[in-house]
This record gives sequence, structure tokens and C-alpha cells, in this order.
Amino acid sequence: MDDRYRIRPATEADLDRIGEIIRQAWEPIFGLHQESWGEELFDVLYANWPENIKASVGRHLAEHPESAFVVESLETGEVAAFITYLLDMKKGIGIVGLNAVAAGLQGQGIGTMMYKIVMDRFRKAGLKQSVDKVALQARPSHCGRRQGARPSPILRFGEGAQRSISTSRAGRSPDGLFQRAVKYAQVRTGLNDAQTGARRAYEKAGFNIKRKEVIYYAYL
Repeated sequence: MDDRYRIRPATEADLDRIGEIIRQAWEPIFGLHQESWGEELFDVLYANWPENIKASVGRHLAEHPESAFVVESLETGEVAAFITYLLDMKKGIGIVGLNAVAAGLQGQGIGTMMYKIVMDRFRKAGLKQSVDKVALQARPSHCGRRQGARPSPILRFGEGAQRSISTSRAGRSPDGLFQRAVKYAQVRTGLNDAQTGARRAYEKAGFNIKRKEVIYYAYL
């Protein structure tokens, strides 16, 4: 992390500041939507958007406290950004959720640093899942153990295990034993001009596969 900031777990005490960041960062985006779609459709889709998004972050924090973080200024102690994420171990995807950088601090690389840290958490969480799975499969059963024989050690993802396992970009270790359980990171953002900075930050962090789509609406 930049030596001016640190990343730490979010708490309920951060929610008011997170609400301020949501309003600052997304007001240009929702303003553009309102102008493009008209007042009526905008109100149908996004009425009270600042409060609703803040409430979504609050629910995520309550249900998944281990995957909600804030970036804090070391000089002032003020929260500069926040991020939420989830791990879908079944699909092998780490999903970046709601996140934003305070309006006055955008363009300084805070977002890119934040995304890189979360992507590294995805890699480590996926590797731990694989190590534990292989270790459990390798555990000898009682019925097959010779009398007096010592059981094989169960690998844990500690410092020693982390140093001993060198994964390739493809996710497999040189000896072929470990397959990274989380292989991809995912994030959603818009294609409008107001979200150009967000797209740039995601690309700098390493997001380089795009799936573009359009949602159409028709008045009936």
C-alpha cells in the first residue's frame, strides 16, 4: 500500500463516512443516468440510491465482515475509500463488489492499489483452499495405518507452506499437486464517460478480459 495509507477491516463506525464517499463518487454517474433516461425511469430504478447503496454495504459488513475493507489516511485517520468482495469457490471466481474512492482523492492510484490487494487476497484464499483439499485427501485412514506408524502431516497455509509452494501463472505448482481454486477475478462497471476513471483503475490492477452488454428499456 502507498505509505500514506493503510487498508484495514471496515467496521459499523465507518458506515457514515462510507455513505459520504458513495454520494461523492457516484453522484456524477447517477446524474448522467438521470439526464439520459429521464426522471420517471430513473426514479423507478434508482430512487434513494445513496441510502440504498449504503444499506447494501451495511448488510455486506454484517454478513461478511471478513470481506469489507476501508483505506485510511495515516496522516488524518480519515477513510479515503472502501471495498467489498466475495469468493465464489464453486465457480472459482473472486468478485469485487461495491467500492469507491472519495471524490477529492480520485486519480491518485488509491483504487488501483485497493484492487490489487483484494486480487492478492483472492489468490491466497484460492491457494489455501487447494492446499487444504489436497492435505485432507492425503490423510491416511485408521484402518490402513500400520501399528505404531505416525500419520502424515496435514499441510496448512502458513508461512512455511506459502514459501514451499510456487504457483505458475496457470495456477499449478511445479510438482503438479496444487491447483489454485480461485482462478479469476470479476468486477462490474459502466461504459459511460462518468466511469472512465473506474475502468482505467481496474485495467491497471490487471482486469483485461471484457464482456460488454447493453440493457434496453421501452416505455409501455
